[in-house]
Amino acid sequence: MGKSYELETPWNIGGDGSIGLTQTYLDNWKKGGKSSLATLMVLKGFANYSRKDGKVKWENSAEFRNGWIRPGGDESELQKNDDKFEITSRYGLSAFKKWYYSAELNFNTQNV
Repeated sequence: MGKSYELETPWNIGGDGSIGLTQTYLDNWKKGGKSSLATLMVLKGFANYSRKDGKVKWENSAEFRNGWIRPGGDESELQKNDDKFEITSRYGLSAFKKWYYSAELNFNTQNV
């Protein structure tokens, strides 16, 4: 009774995310400018595989970003100010010690 079991797996999986809200208020500003309201959501994740003997490694990551802004107060139209979707996958086979033969595949919707 009361025994706990730990599952050993070659996979390491994780990620994080955030949601941000920004407001800028300008009233009677001499140099001009507009008030605005903006939001940004960022999600990142990874799934990495590593064999116990260290001869095979497979690293995968993904990022999704989406942001919107309403410049000039409530009367203006909602506009997209950030969007990104990126997936990266890297596969490696051990050459010797800590050196690997590897291949990488990357897909993204934005070029920075």
